[in-house]
Amino acid sequence: MFFLPGFLCSCHKVAHYSSYDEYPVYNGSDLELTYTPQASFFRVWAPTASHVKLLLYDDGENGSAYKIYDMKHAENGTWKLKIKKI
Repeated sequence: MFFLPGFLCSCHKVAHYSSYDEYPVYNGSDLELTYTPQASFFRVWAPTASHVKLLLYDDGENGSAYKIYDMKHAENGTWKLKIKKI
């Protein structure tokens, strides 16, 4: 099965920073997708988002997402999600 992840960030309550120097810094090496045979781990940096969703597609950019997951707010402006192998 082929899938292309898509991320949707919603910023209803935008955090205001007077400069980029005030944004939280994430120094981890696991942004985007980390795959293992047991699970897939997703992490994005979106410090001003109030909600982030992961959208999975069967056919690249065409069609509708077959699965939508809510990501969980994590440290330093990141959002994460773990999807276990089914």
